[in-house]
Amino acid sequence: MSATGSLSERDAATLVAATWHLTAVRCARLDTERDDSFHVVAAEGEFLFKLAHPDDSASVIDLQSAALAHAASMGLAVQEVVGMATIGGRIGRLLSWQLGAPLDFTPTPAEVERLGAALGSLNAALASFDHPAARRALDWDAARLPASRALLAEFPSPEAAEAFDRFDQRVAPRLRELPRQLIHNDFHQGNILVNRDDERFVTGIIDFGDVTHTARIVDVAVALSYLQHPLGVADESPFLAGFERHVPLTDLEREVLPDLVAARFALRLLLNAALQRGTPDNRSDAGGGWARTRAALAAHLERNP
Repeated sequence: MSATGSLSERDAATLVAATWHLTAVRCARLDTERDDSFHVVAAEGEFLFKLAHPDDSASVIDLQSAALAHAASMGLAVQEVVGMATIGGRIGRLLSWQLGAPLDFTPTPAEVERLGAALGSLNAALASFDHPAARRALDWDAARLPASRALLAEFPSPEAAEAFDRFDQRVAPRLRELPRQLIHNDFHQGNILVNRDDERFVTGIIDFGDVTHTARIVDVAVALSYLQHPLGVADESPFLAGFERHVPLTDLEREVLPDLVAARFALRLLLNAALQRGTPDNRSDAGGGWARTRAALAAHLERNP
């Protein structure tokens, strides 16, 4: 168990049963970028088992768990950490399993507004939380886009280059003026659980692995990039209306938002390409995602000159 992806479903079931004394355990691997994650079904119930990446420190794992606990204490639908243990030199956590399905369809405008409200309520809750590990340097923070500039030479894209230029000219000079706090930073369709038969629509928000202290508006930029692609939501105003029911935005946040959406698109292009080094097409994330994400970024830049 020296690296992610090396733990089989059978071995995961054995570890979970032995560590947390569960019976009749079955595990199914979940697709994650960094850690080993499994859906656990046992006689005692359903759980999520996460075995951290070997390079993830105890302080970062504690940040994630503490942020979850804080959000839960504010009445939000997030997972509960049931147990934690060191397994083979890596930190393992057993979390509660949340009902609902990942968002895999284009939502209606009313549902988009509920998505915005769900992120707004989480953003508002996290505003009162902090942690010593929250200010770590995180590549996926769109407010730190310049830190990934070297990847432009390795994976050239004129669209990504334009996103960097816009950031340098329009966002970087104003970064210190933007409200800052801890944010979820990964509000995308795989981390949003929904149920159209539930009046809340959003039944859960999962995966706090990218929580970080940064510009508050980055949370919205992340969400809008994924709503545009691959969900295909063209009108972002219902999302903003829902978000601002809980967190009113400043004029400056509204001003820099389009360029931070572009920054997140650029990070998705470059960081996913870097993660795919050594594959037959090292610029292909999830079956041709490079071309689709690049086209989505180009469309966003054209709509927001």
